[in-house]
Amino acid sequence: MRIKSLFLSMLVGMAFVGCSSEKELNGGGTDPVKGGTGYVAVNIVQPKTVGTRATGDFENGDAAENNASEGLFFIFDASGKVHNVNGKSSQRIKLAGSGTTESPAVERIYSAILLIDGVTTNPTDGAKQIVCILNAPAGLETGVTKLSDLQAKVEDYCTGKTEDGKFVMSNSVYYDGDNLIVATPVKAENVKKSASEALNNPVDIYVERVVAKVRAKQKTGGITNNVVKITVDGVEHSYTINIDGIALSNRSDKAYLLKSLTGYSNNKWTWNDKTNFRSFWEVMPGKKDGADQVTVQKVSWNDIQENEGGHYIAGATPGSYCFTQYILPNTFEKTGDVINTSIMVAAHLTETVDGTTKNADLVWIRGGYTTDNGALKVIASAVQTKFAYYKKTGESSYKELEFSDFEWKGETGVGYSCYAQLKTKFGTDNKIYEFTGVTPAEVTDGVSKVNNYLQSKDNSLYARKYTDGKSYYFVEIEHVAAAGSGETATPAINGIVRNHIYDLTLNSIAGPGIPVFNPADKNIPQEPKDENLYFLGARVNVLDWRIVSQGVEFDNGIKK
Repeated sequence: MRIKSLFLSMLVGMAFVGCSSEKELNGGGTDPVKGGTGYVAVNIVQPKTVGTRATGDFENGDAAENNASEGLFFIFDASGKVHNVNGKSSQRIKLAGSGTTESPAVERIYSAILLIDGVTTNPTDGAKQIVCILNAPAGLETGVTKLSDLQAKVEDYCTGKTEDGKFVMSNSVYYDGDNLIVATPVKAENVKKSASEALNNPVDIYVERVVAKVRAKQKTGGITNNVVKITVDGVEHSYTINIDGIALSNRSDKAYLLKSLTGYSNNKWTWNDKTNFRSFWEVMPGKKDGADQVTVQKVSWNDIQENEGGHYIAGATPGSYCFTQYILPNTFEKTGDVINTSIMVAAHLTETVDGTTKNADLVWIRGGYTTDNGALKVIASAVQTKFAYYKKTGESSYKELEFSDFEWKGETGVGYSCYAQLKTKFGTDNKIYEFTGVTPAEVTDGVSKVNNYLQSKDNSLYARKYTDGKSYYFVEIEHVAAAGSGETATPAINGIVRNHIYDLTLNSIAGPGIPVFNPADKNIPQEPKDENLYFLGARVNVLDWRIVSQGVEFDNGIKK
């Protein structure tokens, strides 16, 4: 994707037609409007419902994504204080279509008539700007007395809200010069004394879906390079990479109702399209009362493999989508471990020997690959070199600690790493001995000394164990691809922005992948810092719905 495509946009808005009678407009109320009655007509423009790639970097939404039966409208004065109508801070209006348009990007336009109280000499007294929420959840208007109340709303606008007629949409937020436009301005000529007059002077409101969409598919012909050769204990082995499933990790669980650009200055002008009333980035909710408002949710290998939500890729027809998910925005900066939303591919390695296929027995330790028992033998040898400890094997017989006396423990917070510890039961009495001359003596703190030694990272005895051959590959989803080279190169910018489609094509996969010690552990994705384990080749397109397309090629687990 070229950066200049950020300037392109399709108007994602939905224009809606509502009731025409004062009774209907006011929810059935019959109280007279005090101080004079004004009317404002609004239009919201909706993209064509075609389901195929539109021209440029855009794709039309389908019927479910575009459908809305009701609009929730807030009118605010110039200071951002809510303008009440008949004592209510908002107006919920049923919507109905008014037909198609000649625009190739617009399927239909709807209209709604809003009431305004207190219209006197200045028709815009108290009515300077409008916010429209489509498919608004029940109770959303509660506690809204000013525009900033709407801007502060942080909720899950995805779960249970990505079905037909439930996609939550809100005003598009963008810059007009130095002015941040959150609510749609209302001019004097938009406020009329009759509904018919208002319809001839409508206010155009542009909205966008709060969620984004991520799709993944194998390239036509399927993912290539599914065999990896690894030298294990000096002997080359060929392992087959078996893909088990695909899912999203590092999903945000909440989002702002209205897009926030507050405090964002980088590329403010580049990523703003005033002409089409759009912007192409957003700022995530921070802390409130000392607590994070948004949690970034990880997945486990089991979550991917168990095919929750239709993520399963094995057996999917190459070239067709095997994964489609709606998600909330995530533009958090990467700090330490990966927190950007990522595509996860779960796999397991197998080896066929003498006609028998079995899961790979593979452990990486001290710079090389060995087997499970081979790695534990490295552990036992290191312990013996350090301590010269023994275990009791009979009434008067003793033996050096050996590999079968140890077991693996997963490193806390690091899904690919593990370390060894003495088993609870070893020898005949679970005690450690050392010899002073020919006489054995119990080392009362021997077990803790061994375990502390093995748990210390200073001793380079941590391992990466492919439990039952399990591994995974991941790629952080790019909002803008890297461009150029040398001194003029610009790095990729990762993130998920509302109302975009991130269209991923999985091209190739290579390398053993990142090891999975405990398939139930949700501490993935994580990238080992000292070794390339994978590469996933992918291509991403971003549409508007804006598409971001990304091709992915896994080579040893990390995107090339």
